Amino acid sequence: MGNTCKKGGKIFSTMLVIVLGIVGAYAQPTAIDVAGQVTGADGMPKRFARVQMEGPGNYVAITNTRGQFSINNVNPGRYVATVTQGDNIQRLPVVIDKGAMPVKITVKW
Repeated sequence: MGNTCKKGGKIFSTMLVIVLGIVGAYAQPTAIDVAGQVTGADGMPKRFARVQMEGPGNYVAITNTRGQFSINNVNPGRYVATVTQGDNIQRLPVVIDKGAMPVKITVKW
């Protein structure tokens, strides 16, 4: 009878680990590849600007000559985007989710 209880306990422990692993896998958000563009108030692209995203994760990218940037494997959620170009700095709220692509950021300068 003692062996039956030990086997039952091992089976229960194994099942618990499996269930917790499955729940943990579903609880984590799916990372998204983010593409976006930074433009000025005049609609012109901001070339070689630094874009830093701070929120559920921290990410940095540099825009290309068309003001475009991309960041791979971004956790969905609410971020503060800090755009820096020379002495110009602006912080803006950004929401990252699959329905919000591409990310459009317009700065005041």
